[in-house]
Amino acid sequence: MRSASGLMILVLAPSAAPAADFVYLSDYLGVPSGEAAIGNNPPYTTIPTDALPYGFGADCPGIFASSPIVFQDFGPFAKGIGQHPFISGPKRIDFNLNAIRVHTTRDVAVFSARVGVDFPTSLQNNGGVFTVLVDGVLKQQIFIGGRFSASQELFVSVVNASTISLVTARTGDFNSNHLCWGEASLSLIGGPCPADLNGDRLVDDEDFSIFAAAYNTLDCADPSMPEDCPADLDRNAFVDDADFSLFVVPYNDLLCS
Repeated sequence: MRSASGLMILVLAPSAAPAADFVYLSDYLGVPSGEAAIGNNPPYTTIPTDALPYGFGADCPGIFASSPIVFQDFGPFAKGIGQHPFISGPKRIDFNLNAIRVHTTRDVAVFSARVGVDFPTSLQNNGGVFTVLVDGVLKQQIFIGGRFSASQELFVSVVNASTISLVTARTGDFNSNHLCWGEASLSLIGGPCPADLNGDRLVDDEDFSIFAAAYNTLDCADPSMPEDCPADLDRNAFVDDADFSLFVVPYNDLLCS
């Protein structure tokens, strides 16, 4: 770790194992498992008229597939959302987070999903772009080239947000661009999460940067230390190795439990 004189950087990669309770967004689409949603489901979802109804299914299989969502490197998924963007435009679903909060009786924290091209039903040259908007602001965008491309995980904070939008647009040839959000879900806020130093319910590199600065400062009484010394997790008036040991566990989990 470090001596009393400074910080030794330890390279850590947060794992993708969610520790929190969560709800699946596909449960708010208003259709039974295995059917494709073709319209709004108030108060939970809206499908903008310029985005076209999406058709690959809620909790695949849907009308374009007879099997669950499967990526070449992951799956099958029991839960998820599939979108088949047409040549005329992208597909989009807007989720009303306030309505979901009321339904769950708990607040929502982080959207997570594994995105990719459905392997059994797609063609190699047909891929697409996955975009996540929070209150209309771009938060994440991932390109997947085709059915043999690796899937990718994404995590986006929705703390204090009103809407989250899932948008897919096709790339490559138009045919069987089956773009899927495996296990698309929202984590639910539970107890305190002291290691979340910026308040977004993720313990990630942003929090590590805040912690590292406080760790280098060390003494909570130092005027340069943030008010209340939040990185002092054991509350001993110093940000030291003991605090790092407490920080590293939720950092590796990524999501607040």
